Amino acid sequence: MSESVQNHIGNKRKVLFDIRNAVGIVSSAKRYGPEATTFQSLERNIVFSLTAEKYDKVINQNSFVENGIKFTGHWQRSDRQMTSSEIKWKLMHIAPEIKAYLMGEGSPLLPAGFGWDGKHTNIELARANRIKQLIIGETRFENITSEIIDIITEDAFVTPSKELNLDWDKAIEFDDKIYPLAGNENSQLFIFLQNDDVSTRLDIDEAEKAKDIFSIQPDAKYNRVVVIVTKYITSPNYPNYGISLELYKRRVKNDSQ
Repeated sequence: MSESVQNHIGNKRKVLFDIRNAVGIVSSAKRYGPEATTFQSLERNIVFSLTAEKYDKVINQNSFVENGIKFTGHWQRSDRQMTSSEIKWKLMHIAPEIKAYLMGEGSPLLPAGFGWDGKHTNIELARANRIKQLIIGETRFENITSEIIDIITEDAFVTPSKELNLDWDKAIEFDDKIYPLAGNENSQLFIFLQNDDVSTRLDIDEAEKAKDIFSIQPDAKYNRVVVIVTKYITSPNYPNYGISLELYKRRVKNDSQ
C-alpha cells in the first residue's frame, strides 16, 4: 500500500496534484471529530504538492503569500521545493474550489469531486460491494432486502479494513454452534446462513439475543454463516460506527471421525 498524506492537520492544509493539476485520489478519511481529515495516496502519478498556512511573517524565495495565507510547494519527482513564481503559477491553474480549501475555507475534508465523491473513497466502495456479495451469496438469496444491505454497507464504509475478514479461506470452523460477537445498545445483529444454492437471513429472537452468551445452531444443510454486528466500534466523538464481520465454515469431518 502506498504512503498517504494527511490533507488537514493543525493550521495547515496540504493537497497532492498530478501532471494536469488535478487532485490525486483520496485513499481514506476520518470524517468526524476534531481530527477529521482526508488522506491522499502518494502514488506514481503525483507530481507536486501545495501546502498552505496562515502567514507567519517568514517568507523566502520558496514561499508565496496571498490574502494572509502562505503557500509552499514541493515537486515530488525531483524532490525539490517550488519557487515563489512556480507556486503563484500553480495557484492560477488549480481548481478554484481547491485553492479555497487550501486557504482554510469549508470542511477539513477535501470537497466532493476532487479525489473522491465527498462521501466514500474508491477503496470503501469496492469493500462494500465485496461485503454485499458475501451477504447475498453466489446464486439466490432469501429474506434479504435492499434496506438490510444498506444498513450494513453504510457502516461498512467507515470500518477500518484491518477489522474485516472477507476471505472464506480464513473463516472460523464450527461443528454445531456459532457464537456471534456481542454488540451494544446501538447495534443490530444480522446472521446469514448459506450453502451453494442459497443465502438466507435468519430471524433472531430478541430475548435470546439478549443473553450474555448467545449461540445459534445452524441447520445441517447450511455449511457457511456470515455474522454481522453494526455500530460495533464505540467512539467518544461520534455515535458508534463500523461493523464486525465474522465468517464461519462448517468443519469437514473425515470418515474416520
